[in-house]
Amino acid sequence: MSKEAFTFSATAVELAGEPKFDDWLAKLKGVTMVAKFYQFWIGDLLAIGEERFAEKADLVMNDLGLEYQSLANMKWVSKKVAPERRRPELSWQHHLYVAKMGPADQERWLKRAVEKKMSSATLKHAIKLQGGAGPRRLVGPPIDFRGLRYAPINEAGVVYLFGMVSRELGFLIESVQGPFPDCEGKRRVDPRGDKWLSVRIEFEYKSKNFLLHGHDANQCDVIVCWINDWGKDSPVEVIELKSLIKNKKLLPPWPVGTTS
Repeated sequence: MSKEAFTFSATAVELAGEPKFDDWLAKLKGVTMVAKFYQFWIGDLLAIGEERFAEKADLVMNDLGLEYQSLANMKWVSKKVAPERRRPELSWQHHLYVAKMGPADQERWLKRAVEKKMSSATLKHAIKLQGGAGPRRLVGPPIDFRGLRYAPINEAGVVYLFGMVSRELGFLIESVQGPFPDCEGKRRVDPRGDKWLSVRIEFEYKSKNFLLHGHDANQCDVIVCWINDWGKDSPVEVIELKSLIKNKKLLPPWPVGTTS
C-alpha cells in the first residue's frame, strides 16, 4: 500500500509523500465538495437525530464545535427543503433563502436560479422584490395606513413602511445597504432633538428571522420587523411596526431639533 501523500490536521494540510497530479486533484475536489455541501449533510444528520433521539440530540449540538445557531439553521433548512428539491448546482445559501416557501415556490425559484446562474445574493434580492409569491401576487390584510393599502408580507414591505414612519419614531436614516446590517443612521435620545446616537438597524419580516439568517447580535442595535415572534428573549431591541400601527402609538410628525 502506497503512503498517503497528504496529512490532514484541524488547521492544515501538509505533504507526507510525493503526490502525482491526479492524486492532488482528487484530494482537492474531495475537500471542495465537503466545503460546498457540508451544511446539507450536517443539517440532515441533525434532523435525523432530532427525530430519533429527541432532546438527547439537541444537547449534543452544544458540543460539536460550531455555533449553536449555525447548526440550528442547517437543521431548519434540511427540514424545510426536501432532498429531492435541492439543486447541487447551487449553494446551501440559495436553499436557505427559499426554505420558508412552499414546495412549489421552492422548485420555481431554485430552477430559476440555476437557469439564470444567480448568485445567492441575486436570488435573495429577486425574492425580496417579488415577495416570493407565484404568478398571482399575495398581499397582506388591508391596513390603509397613509396610502399603504396592505400590510407587509415580506422584508421589503417592512423597509418601505419604516421609511414612512422612521422620522416620527426618532430616526434619521443615513444609508440603506445590501450587506448586514441593512441600515445605519442616528436615533434621537432626548426630547428636544439636541442629542443623537449612531444606530445600526436590521430589517426582518419576523424578528426571529434575524437568527435564521445567522446575524451577529453584537453588530446590530435594533431589529425593525412587522411581527415580533422573538419576544423578550431577543438580545437586540425589537420594534414591531404592526403593534405600533394597531395601537396607534406612532407620534405625529415632528420637526428635527424641536420638542415633539
